[in-house]
Amino acid sequence: MATKKTKGTAKKTAAPKEPKAKKAAAPKEPKAKKEKAQKELKEFAHDPRVLPFVGKDLTHTERDGTVHTCKVLPDGFEVEGVRYNSATAAAKPLQPVDAEGKARAVNGLVYWNVVKTPRPAVTPEAALESAQKAIDRAVDRCERAVEAAGDKKGEVRRALQGAVKKFEKLLEGATAQ
Repeated sequence: MATKKTKGTAKKTAAPKEPKAKKAAAPKEPKAKKEKAQKELKEFAHDPRVLPFVGKDLTHTERDGTVHTCKVLPDGFEVEGVRYNSATAAAKPLQPVDAEGKARAVNGLVYWNVVKTPRPAVTPEAALESAQKAIDRAVDRCERAVEAAGDKKGEVRRALQGAVKKFEKLLEGATAQ
């Protein structure tokens, strides 16, 4: 080891190392490609919700009045001469496409009006409770707006007065019934 002097201290430095000789790389053998197992085709089975409709035409009417029909076959569904294995697959090509070229998700049985979308029953008590929660959230937001308004408190005050007028109309309608 050699010593190297710098201001006020002596440092020991290691002798320079010789670079290691690189080993000659053996040529790599190409890896064998694995064979992909072919997917087994599933045997077609009708959904019991669709069974009564075999041989009939299911329809869907778009908002613009366009009517699409789907023929229910013993081994699938047919729309415009193309066969599909499921009601969802038959409805998918009829969906509008967004800017990215993707179609919206769809439930085929709902699309073809075989089943209806379940909706929760609304009781007057549940509606009132929901309205109370919404009012509480609105009051919290208004309180935060008043605190953060600073020199724009006049604008917040006018907005709150408009909301009060709307609630007064609601109160008049509720008491008139």
